[in-house]
Amino acid sequence: MTKELIETNIKQRGLGNTNPIKLARCVVELEKLYGIRNGGDRKSDVDNPHLISQKDLAKQIGITQNQIAMYKKLLTLIPEL
Repeated sequence: MTKELIETNIKQRGLGNTNPIKLARCVVELEKLYGIRNGGDRKSDVDNPHLISQKDLAKQIGITQNQIAMYKKLLTLIPEL
């Protein structure tokens, strides 16, 4: 349920009207909810038949994998002092 709410919220607001930091946090949260990890395709995880990749997630929210990576990098920046 939470996954659908976040995805719908991103789609309704449009990427241009979303704060990039908030969008990055949403992407990270979606990755946690979907169980997306760095590296590997996780196809051997037969316990969860609903696994998606980062590429699938990017397609669902309407951005590229490269954009996902760039948004996530925003979260590693040091805030202004």
